[in-house]
Amino acid sequence: MGNLDNPPCDTVQTMKPSIMDRPVPPKTPRPTPAPRVSSPLISTLIDQAINADELNARILEVVGEGTPLIEQVHNPDGTVNEGERIVTFLYRHAEAQQVLIFVNRLTDEKNLPLSLMERIEGTDWWQLSFQMATNWRASYSFVPALPGERPVWLSESDQVMLRAALDAGEGDPFNPKTVCNRIGRCMGVVELKDAPVHEFLLSQQELDTLPAPRWLKTPDGHMYVVGKVGNPAPEDPLFILFDGEVWFNHGMEHTLNRAYRAGRIPSFHVFFLHSGGRERRWQELNGEHPIADYIVDEALPHLAKFHNIRTPAENIIINGQSLGGLSSLLAVISRPEAFGAAIAQSASLWQPQVFDRLEQLRSADELHRLRHLHLEVEVGEQEWVLVPPHQRLVQELKGVDMHLNYTVFNGGHDYACWRGAIVPALERILTAK
Repeated sequence: MGNLDNPPCDTVQTMKPSIMDRPVPPKTPRPTPAPRVSSPLISTLIDQAINADELNARILEVVGEGTPLIEQVHNPDGTVNEGERIVTFLYRHAEAQQVLIFVNRLTDEKNLPLSLMERIEGTDWWQLSFQMATNWRASYSFVPALPGERPVWLSESDQVMLRAALDAGEGDPFNPKTVCNRIGRCMGVVELKDAPVHEFLLSQQELDTLPAPRWLKTPDGHMYVVGKVGNPAPEDPLFILFDGEVWFNHGMEHTLNRAYRAGRIPSFHVFFLHSGGRERRWQELNGEHPIADYIVDEALPHLAKFHNIRTPAENIIINGQSLGGLSSLLAVISRPEAFGAAIAQSASLWQPQVFDRLEQLRSADELHRLRHLHLEVEVGEQEWVLVPPHQRLVQELKGVDMHLNYTVFNGGHDYACWRGAIVPALERILTAK
């Protein structure tokens, strides 16, 4: 085992980028539009209603059973297509002139008119239906445009304004399944019958009662919270989460302890590392700033000194999503002797640093330094920008004799998908040791 107190000579050391230098994620259109269809049920209600008041009342009865509506798909011969369902979103707003539905990675930010809902004539209701495979899961919200307002989707060139509006969309009051995004806005969640099972998650009611965390600081100012699963000994595994404030608010420590009590995972320590806010997150997780060096050279010694966490390197697991996923991968391939595993979810592999680092190791004939690693890599089928570089990563790692598990789920860049995949990934890592 190498000296973990000092980075190897080939560790990349770069300056923090300025805000002006921030890389911009690609905004390319979906290769094919999301499959919009009509709802047989809503069409029947419209045809059978005597007047608008009756139609309004009938729709209210239907949504009282929960939304979105899920209907069977029938083949031309009349048989049921067991692999797909029609999913109908309904939103009530009397004053809206238009309504955009933001369904994670079905809504195309380069073609927003395709996600405009249709008003059901004579009512306050708006509708839109997609035909999706039965393993699909996604979060969604509604963005109404009121009279006299310029719809935000007409300002497509202003990506900051557009993203802020989409992130602040309204949830679905008729759907009890929710997930909150980075800014704490709760959205509806649709999950069809064959979507991956998500266990041990807290309900929104339970999340709302969680006490506020007490953030501590390492000497350089990074904020963190130390949690524990079960009753870990000093040498037990350590699980590091980027965007720790988000995962603390998602009740991840409680989720992990539920899995522990169910016998699915052993005891271990948890290190929730605060992002420091949007700008610092971009500075530290964008692949240029060596966040792995902070973890290895500052955070781990600090945890040993002040929290008596003395986990051997091979039992240290690092996890992140998006930029955090990129940084998780970059950490374990930049400082492989300091880590045992990474869980990278929808990593921002549109940036080149992971591939550049692999090429450095390949050129130096040092890929063998990665053989002890266990990588859990996942990406959403609907993430059309990220699927190709993830496929490339898997191909490049096939030549390394490591434990690599690659998962493609039917979903997007979405906490609704990520949150339930962490426990199974940890279970695979910790039971393989």
